[in-house]
Amino acid sequence: MNAADRKVSRQRRTEQDRASLAWNKISEISERETTDVKKKYHTLARQLGALTHTNGLTQTLAFLMAKAAKKDDQQSKAEARAATLLLACLCESLAPLIGQEAAATRKSLMKHLLLEPSYVHRRATVEVLAFARWLSRFAEAELPSEEKPSHNNDDQPEKASPSQERGDGQ
Repeated sequence: MNAADRKVSRQRRTEQDRASLAWNKISEISERETTDVKKKYHTLARQLGALTHTNGLTQTLAFLMAKAAKKDDQQSKAEARAATLLLACLCESLAPLIGQEAAATRKSLMKHLLLEPSYVHRRATVEVLAFARWLSRFAEAELPSEEKPSHNNDDQPEKASPSQERGDGQ
């Protein structure tokens, strides 16, 4: 096996590891969590890549930490649980890259990312973006989504056309 084949094999293995972790986490949530938590997790998992790309990794982690701290009502509790689960999942996904100790908790992860050189932060961001693609795909396939209200007003009667209003019959 030449060097190019080994590189392709290593990349393939890394993608398989990401996919396997994402599948295991989504499966656990699907089996163990309430429907409200599943819906909130689905939403957060689908937003993870865009949030990370737009705002950066540390701001996305801070956003999730804020969500995890909110527990005012039942919906907030479900969202807090979903954010807590997603943060734990991100810690686990980053552990091979930055080390078990640094990724042991969300606070240690944040501290590590803020204190390390920028190249570590960039590598972690690339890893989260790659992992987020798998997590989003599996969440879409396995978890229920939050229903959005329809904007087509199916309950409203159809408005009469101008010719019907005039009584033209056409």
